Amino acid sequence: MPLEFRNLIIGYRDKSKLKEIAGPFDIEIPEKKLIAVIGKNGSGKTTLIKTIGQQLASLKGGVYLNEQSLLNISNNQRARLISFVYTTTLSSENMTVHELVALGRYPFLHWFSKPSKKDTDSIKEALTFTALDVLAKTKIHELSDGQKQRAFIARALAQETPYMVLDEPMSHLDHHHKAQLFSLMKKLVTEKNKTIVYTTHDIENAINHADYILALNEGESFFNTPKKLIEKGVFNRLFPKDRVYFDSTTNRFLYLDSKSK
Repeated sequence: MPLEFRNLIIGYRDKSKLKEIAGPFDIEIPEKKLIAVIGKNGSGKTTLIKTIGQQLASLKGGVYLNEQSLLNISNNQRARLISFVYTTTLSSENMTVHELVALGRYPFLHWFSKPSKKDTDSIKEALTFTALDVLAKTKIHELSDGQKQRAFIARALAQETPYMVLDEPMSHLDHHHKAQLFSLMKKLVTEKNKTIVYTTHDIENAINHADYILALNEGESFFNTPKKLIEKGVFNRLFPKDRVYFDSTTNRFLYLDSKSK
């Protein structure tokens, strides 16, 4: 069930004008892999996520899943195929972790229907897999940032979609919780056969952990494994050459004054 961007141009419609942000993309996302989307602020990372989620219409081309345009898939059916974790917080954080994760079952429920054993089992499994079972009765506002992010991922896991799309999941996390989250995402790929697409500002971690990277840079885009992108010198093009350079021996970005020392 491949996810594809076909001649995709993303951006905004401002009255009668079109503002192109990035593209065109012609990419088939490899299944059961961890894919990072990187780029400077304004490069189109979140715009791409919103386009996949159909919150924004593409300016040209489209997003296809299993050869079918997402435009032609109903909201409920799409929710059974792709789950999303956004950076926005809940309007009310007074619900418990269990109640939040249970929201992941909404595509499978009808109005006034009671959760089935399958729903209950999926919620329990998502809580256990993300190590949140001991916090199931805890209010969301009582969690740390790292625990909150795991709770949102658990909700997406309970949704049982082959694709998971995360917008800046590392925001506001310290190194410890970033490491935990990367480990969790890797487990979702290897043990749950998920395909995960996520945006991030942490390019160095993406280089070291992601299977593939989509790099956005001032209208250009590059998609390949981190190793291939390093070989092509892509990371050297992301920032002003007189300020930052990419050291391929350490996979780190260094300030120019560091290079001279």
